[in-house]
Amino acid sequence: MPAAPETVASYLAEAGTANTGTDTRLTYSPATLRRWVAVINFFHRVAEAPPPSVSQLVASTLAGLQRKA
Repeated sequence: MPAAPETVASYLAEAGTANTGTDTRLTYSPATLRRWVAVINFFHRVAEAPPPSVSQLVASTLAGLQRKA
């Protein structure tokens, strides 16, 4: 803590393309990834650290995963 925006973006990109079951079409939805970012931001704010989602890199990663879906 705090998580670097690059780390969060990499985590999201990996989770957005990871297979969640035996069917290769099943991946984490963009809504699930946004909730994960919200939780990460919450704990950063509690710790009085800058939230990583204010980074353009994290926002662009989420937007790209949304377009892919």
